Amino acid sequence: MTPEKAALLGVLAGGLITLVGTLFTGGLNMWLQWLQTRWQLKNESKTRLLEKRLVALQNCVQMVDFLIAAKNASLAKGGQDMWVAIRKENISNGAFFPAELQDEFAKTIRTVLMHDHLTDSEREFDFQLLERLREGCVKHIQEEFGA
Repeated sequence: MTPEKAALLGVLAGGLITLVGTLFTGGLNMWLQWLQTRWQLKNESKTRLLEKRLVALQNCVQMVDFLIAAKNASLAKGGQDMWVAIRKENISNGAFFPAELQDEFAKTIRTVLMHDHLTDSEREFDFQLLERLREGCVKHIQEEFGA
């Protein structure tokens, strides 16, 4: 083999190795970026779910506090509007509740859903259930969110 031919083969082999290395590195980089993006999306999704769970638990505590404070009260227009808004916020929150609180929340929301007035609330609501639900919500908030 002549020196010129050997040099040409060396240049071709070096170029081929560089090209393969560049393609491999580019492919590896794309795969790693895809993994990172996938991880970020999953992490953001979990974060959003936890935020929704916290809001659901906080809304439930607000609802229970309102029911306890308004026990057997006759609500004026402003109080009725506040009660309807609190109830509306809580109706769709059941899906975000932890499993151990699902039953108590479902029983509570089924009961309060039908009440626009709270004048007979002591007779119509189980205040022990409300207290247990509130304690469970607060406990879960403290354990899961460190609040």
